[in-house]
Amino acid sequence: MYDSSNQSPAYLDVEFIDIASLTEPDWKVITEAACRMKFYVEDGVMKSDIMNASEINVSQRLFSILIDVIHATNASKIFSLPEYFMRSDGDPTFDCVAIALAEWGNHSYREIQDWITNEFGTQGVPLQELNRTVHNFYPNAMGSNPNDYIFPGVNWDATTTVGVFSVGNGYGHMANIIDRVDTNFIFRDGADTSEYIVPISQVRYVFYNFPINDTSLVNLSVNTFRKSLVK
Repeated sequence: MYDSSNQSPAYLDVEFIDIASLTEPDWKVITEAACRMKFYVEDGVMKSDIMNASEINVSQRLFSILIDVIHATNASKIFSLPEYFMRSDGDPTFDCVAIALAEWGNHSYREIQDWITNEFGTQGVPLQELNRTVHNFYPNAMGSNPNDYIFPGVNWDATTTVGVFSVGNGYGHMANIIDRVDTNFIFRDGADTSEYIVPISQVRYVFYNFPINDTSLVNLSVNTFRKSLVK
């Protein structure tokens, strides 16, 4: 991936005709180019301080695709939701984000909770920092607002999917999604055996963690990207 300390990152381009024509190598190029854009969210709006293609050594065609992503994302208002914190019952020793993400493996509850506390204090993860938090531990994860689109062909499982929903009073909760039934998600809190139903209409965001060599990533990414461009 792009390192800002590198003065000569590899030149990137894609033979872009339409979304359906994107190949796996094309998508990897787009993903790397997106990392160079250093997207961030400010006041509920996705932004980048990169102003032209030459700054990150990509083609104008590829740069235009990335700008379209910004415009489509902001048009969907995914990041303009009210700010709230992912925590459980106000208990700083019980961090729902850490519990849910630890279920994905490779990182312990304590490791994730310590990072969250160091970054944001004991109240939990602010909504606008949720994407950064997930990708700090699982850089291959992808997310969407399920009320705009739901990933096609996902095998809903606690070890690969989490969702975020409001619990009132300005607070939210993250938990593992173990299944989808009609217009509802079935949630579970980490390894807890209790399960509960939340309507998809009440779920603000869903993250899916892709195995790094999972070929379904390409198809999923293409479908998600196509959907973003037609909004």
